[in-house]
Amino acid sequence: MTTTRNRVPLHSSDSDNRRIRRAMRANVAYFAEHRDQIADRLREIDEEWDIERAIEANAAVIAFAGIALAATNGRRWQCDCSGSRRKDGGRGG
Repeated sequence: MTTTRNRVPLHSSDSDNRRIRRAMRANVAYFAEHRDQIADRLREIDEEWDIERAIEANAAVIAFAGIALAATNGRRWQCDCSGSRRKDGGRGG
């Protein structure tokens, strides 16, 4: 099983991995010289994670609501996620 630490490098190009490593080294060097800014940066990162979690939770709620509506209120709540269109414009028979 791929660990979280290895997932991005394994699925990224070599040039992207080199760019990420360079940026990481630059960040480490910068904060080694500006230790007083570390706490502020950690707060910024925590806020970024909170926003990402909120977006993911929102997407999950919308997906669940769609499934629940389709299960209880019929086909009109179902989505054709394939991108294809029916010849009759979606009106049925």
